[in-house]
Amino acid sequence: MKKLNHITLLLCVSLLCTSCFKTAEEIARDNKIDQMVIQTVENQKMLLKINEQNKGLQTLVTKLQGKIEEIEYKSGNA
Repeated sequence: MKKLNHITLLLCVSLLCTSCFKTAEEIARDNKIDQMVIQTVENQKMLLKINEQNKGLQTLVTKLQGKIEEIEYKSGNA
């Protein structure tokens, strides 16, 4: 009877100890998630830069359209 209790206790302690450690699969999954988070942050930074460039290009196009309209107006009245 005592031997059975010792074995049961040993099994319980073993289960408790091993359940505290992460498996290789869990570590790999956590690493993948970390990489995805890093990529997401980098993508957001790139999108911000692209949006800023896009705004600058839109401003430039608007200015050029205004100049073209001015030139067309002046050449039509000349």
